[in-house]
Amino acid sequence: VFTIIVTLHQTNLAQRQRLEDQQSAKIQREQDLNNAKIQREQDLNTSAQQRLDDREQAKKQRALDKEMTDQQLNSSEEQRRHEMNIALAQYRDNLLTDYIREIGELLKMNNGSLTNDFVTKTLTRAKTLAAIRQLDPSRNVELIRFLYEAGQLSTGKNPLDLSTAQLNNIDFSSFSNLNISGLSLSGAYLSNSSFAHSELFNMDF
Repeated sequence: VFTIIVTLHQTNLAQRQRLEDQQSAKIQREQDLNNAKIQREQDLNTSAQQRLDDREQAKKQRALDKEMTDQQLNSSEEQRRHEMNIALAQYRDNLLTDYIREIGELLKMNNGSLTNDFVTKTLTRAKTLAAIRQLDPSRNVELIRFLYEAGQLSTGKNPLDLSTAQLNNIDFSSFSNLNISGLSLSGAYLSNSSFAHSELFNMDF
């Protein structure tokens, strides 16, 4: 009888242990499932945040690339404009130099006068008007000064006809105390031009 009682007791203990083990296993499985669910949610959130971060980083990189491209384009455009300005200035310098040389030759060939001979007068007027159209105001001042000092734009001395010449914005004020008395620019356009600091007597505009 004692043996049977012990056996039953052991059996009950074993069953209770199995139940406890099963309960523990069930609880562990539930915890594992819950932990796995939490981990999946965390992984999903992490992945979603990573995608957002990647998109934001890509957006910033595109903006940076665009800014760098724009800067390069602007730099290239500024360089191109700078080179064009240099080329234009060189062209105008050469044009003025060639004009003075050619007119100087005509002066030598015509005893210091460009207006006594009809052909020379016509040729000189055409050359001068063409040069004035292509030169800027500062170089046009140099051209007018050259002709004046060569005696070809003096009032009352058969001056060269510069009517219709576009001499707008020329500024003689850069030549301090320049004496241009008797300067003849009859018929020329002189809008917004300045003769400050110049001696103006017997002018013909």
